[in-house]
Amino acid sequence: MFSLKNDADGKIISREEFGKGNLKKICDCLSKTFDKGNVLVVFDERSRNVSDDVVRYLLKGGYFVRTAETHGKAAELPAVDECVKYIVGVGGGGVADDARLLAKRQSVGYSIVMTAPDNDNFASDGAYILNEYVYTGAPDFVLIDEEVVEKSTGTETAAGYGRAFSCLVGLFDADFKKLMFARDFDESAVNTVAESIKVFESKKNDDNFKTRLARLMFTISKAKNNLDMKAESADAVARVLTEKFGRTFGENSFLAAYMILNVYRLYLESDATDTLIPEDIVLTLKTLEKMRVVNYNNYMSDLSVTTATDYLKQTFILSEYRREMYERLDGMDLPAVAKFWRRLYDDAGFWLKRYASSDELFKVMALASELSEGGLLKYVKRTGFFERFI
Repeated sequence: MFSLKNDADGKIISREEFGKGNLKKICDCLSKTFDKGNVLVVFDERSRNVSDDVVRYLLKGGYFVRTAETHGKAAELPAVDECVKYIVGVGGGGVADDARLLAKRQSVGYSIVMTAPDNDNFASDGAYILNEYVYTGAPDFVLIDEEVVEKSTGTETAAGYGRAFSCLVGLFDADFKKLMFARDFDESAVNTVAESIKVFESKKNDDNFKTRLARLMFTISKAKNNLDMKAESADAVARVLTEKFGRTFGENSFLAAYMILNVYRLYLESDATDTLIPEDIVLTLKTLEKMRVVNYNNYMSDLSVTTATDYLKQTFILSEYRREMYERLDGMDLPAVAKFWRRLYDDAGFWLKRYASSDELFKVMALASELSEGGLLKYVKRTGFFERFI
């Protein structure tokens, strides 16, 4: 058995195995990374049929195969026999995270067979447990079969599009962090994310939308491994929305990004002097703890406090660049994007009518903004802008 580590630091750089009908070639893909041996195939209820095909192909290729169904909960990962030396996750983003966490626990390699483009984590080097990012290393490869992903449901497709849309918040916040904190980012990776989304958007009405979305999810997840973007504003809000109200992380990512971008525009549009009372961080964290999102004592022990001098400096910088930042956002036609997203569903997103109220959604954003790292949302939170909504 062997696993290819192919960068200067010995980290895995995931390769994309893309093609039409290439699920049948999974043994050829796996043999580049893992010699014959015991493989665990991880799946969930939605990916069971595809996982059955994967098992059949692996058995035919001479691998010994075990299977395990997972449910997207880190605390409920199945027990794995010690003889298992490699893991193949078959499913969407939830299975991908379960597979990587299992691989870390077993100290073995892993790969992913994408069945639905519902998340941008397929080539990720870690997974979130609540608001903590657990590094696992990236998968050896991600297999994308056009015939498989084109069967994705409207919900899965909308979730993936929600993740792509939420990247716009991350890209904006990256520029904000450069201005405020002189943070450096891998410009090549930033450009990869930005250009990939731009090209995808320009062709989103063309054929094979789901296949192109799947490849975008792979590209974004691979690029993000080179970016320090592990606690993005939209991600933090989406995780709390998912914990409190349900639905998928990707769907909630769209809602989170839509709210945040509107808040950014509203906040940047005004040149008024900040006269608000600062946030009540204790109230925020105690409320989040009741929601089982954070541990109050652990969070407070790691909390870094912004000094008055730093805050005044940040306020000065923001006032200098406020107009330029606003103009970047002002050109976005957010209602048109929302309409396109809703129509990815067969019923135009009817579930939204029975979801949380706008007040409830905004309250979650106000609370979860504390969990974001260094973006404009966290700055707005610090000013006390959200206090009346908590």
